[in-house]
Amino acid sequence: MKTFVKKHKGLDIYFEALEEYIPLHELLPDHTPEQISVIERENVIFCARVSAEVNGIELASCDLGGCIYENYEDFYTRYKGDYFSEMVKNVYKQSIKEVKELRNKLEQVKF
Repeated sequence: MKTFVKKHKGLDIYFEALEEYIPLHELLPDHTPEQISVIERENVIFCARVSAEVNGIELASCDLGGCIYENYEDFYTRYKGDYFSEMVKNVYKQSIKEVKELRNKLEQVKF
């Protein structure tokens, strides 16, 4: 489920937890099966998607797999200074690029 997190320089920033397809034992190859079991029981494992929208139109998104947290919300609250803040910067930059490219293409269109 996509969750609104905040406004960032006029863009709506969303978080979504997607299914992680890489098995945990591959993400953590140095861990024992017992350690893997504990991690699976006590955490959620997911692929994080951060997206930027304006008026419901998605301009950019980026994904990060292999996320292991106690709950999904920790990704963008408790540990927001880690990957989340960098992902917000990335989708903001990509959104600006997309809008500029769209503007240039629209200038070529004959109405």
